[in-house]
Parts: sequence; structure tokens; C-alpha cells
Amino acid sequence: MRKKKGFTLLEIVITLAILGIIIVPISNLVFTSVKTAKASEDKQKAANLAQKYIEQIKGGDVTVIKDEEAKYDEGRFWVNCSVKPVKGYEFKQALTNGSNGSDSIICDYEFTFPKNSLVLNSVNRLDNRIIFSPQNITKPYIGINIKDSDTGKYNIDFILKDGDEEKQSVTVSKNIDEKENKIKIRFNIYRELKEKVVIDTSNETGSILELYFVKFSTIEKDPEVKVISHSGVTRQYKEILKVEDDSSSENATNNRIYKITVEVQNKKTGESLIVYKGYKTFLK
Repeated sequence: MRKKKGFTLLEIVITLAILGIIIVPISNLVFTSVKTAKASEDKQKAANLAQKYIEQIKGGDVTVIKDEEAKYDEGRFWVNCSVKPVKGYEFKQALTNGSNGSDSIICDYEFTFPKNSLVLNSVNRLDNRIIFSPQNITKPYIGINIKDSDTGKYNIDFILKDGDEEKQSVTVSKNIDEKENKIKIRFNIYRELKEKVVIDTSNETGSILELYFVKFSTIEKDPEVKVISHSGVTRQYKEILKVEDDSSSENATNNRIYKITVEVQNKKTGESLIVYKGYKTFLK
């Protein structure tokens, strides 16, 4: 009876080669899958971190926001935060917060929705006279009609309505300033408004009508404002915050608009996983 021979060296080599052909791709596939899953997990964690930091900066104390860069350790990640002022939006003077503070947006006419009240106040800043007598308005409508006159002045018709009901109409005059060539109107929204504010404009002059919408930083719900422009050039400036601070503390902020950049890096490889950018716009 012949003895059964064992595996020859050649057979072993061939077997190992075949196993290698089968196992190596599987191993690579598993490794790639694990690596991809890990990369996706890192990307998601990086996105969460970036979102958290940018919200903290945008929603933080705007009295101390300034040009700066900072780096934070978050376990396996570095979080790089940069806050840079946007050129062309610098405040022209030192400002303060609070009810007795000042700010840099000086306008010709001003309408205010004060706190804890349904009243609408209005004032002509050129002569400090009241435009409309103060009264409760629940569905605010303000019409603004600007025309040239023969006396070197603009005639501005203001119309106040509560819904469809007309309450008052007033005509004021403003000297034409060919250098400035602007009519500035400011709307201070210092309380939460339950109804939409309608601003209906008609600018039949060569001037620029600028509308500034300023709200208290403590208002949680953004006011709903609808601007209707029938003619002429009208510019709107929204998302402007006024810090409500009765202490009138010194303001360290020198710019109205800041660009915020948050980058999350892999601490081990230095790879940039995600970059979030945003803007902080405010008034004090």
C-alpha cells in the first residue's frame, strides 16, 4: 500500500498565493470601509463643533467682540476661531450701551416701538418735533412719499395707518443736500411685534432713501417687516442690534460688521475637516 504524500512546497506556495489574492482585497475593503466610516464620523463631529462655536460667537456678548484669533482643544480636534472686522463698517466714534448710550446711526426721522407698550412714537430729528401724536397701533402701516418742491426742499408725506384705518397724515420738509443726497429713516423695534410692519415708500426724487431697522438684542422673535418700494432708490439695512444694558458700560466694539470663521482640524494629521463662516451685524 502506497503512503499518501504530504503537501509539496510548491503546493503550499500556490495555496498561500491564492489565499493572498482572496484575503488582501477583502482586507483592503474592510480597512477602506473602516477608514471611510471614521472619516465620516470625524466630519460630523467637526461640523457639530464648528456649529457650536460659531453660534457661541454670534450669540455671545457683543460688547466685547473684537479682532482676534483663538485656538481651542477639543480632544482629537483643534478648533480655530477668527473674528475680523469688515472694512468700511467702522464706527466713527466711541460708543456706549444702555438706555442713556448713543450709537452711530443718526437719521433724519425716527419711529420707535417702545418696550411694554402698544404705542408708536415718532420724531423729526432735524428739529426734534413729533411727527405723529403717540397712539396705540396694533397693525402698523407707515406710508412715505417723497417729492421735490420748488423751494429747494424735499416734501415728505408720512401716513400712519392701523391696518386699513388711516390715523394721521403729516407733511414735513427737508433741505436738499446735494453732497449727502440721502434721506435717512430709522425704525427702532424695542418690543416683540405680533403683527407685520408695512413700510410703503415712493421716492420721486433723485435722492436715496435709506431705511434702518434696529431691534433690541433681547428680542427673541425677529420682527416681520415688509417694505414696498413703488419708485426711486430705496436701501434697507436690517439685522442691526442695539444692546439693552442699563449699566451704559464702555463699548469695546469698533465695527458694525464682523466676519467670523471657525475651522476644525484633525489634531493628529493637521487636516482641515470643515470651515464655517458667518457674520455678526449689530449696533450699539
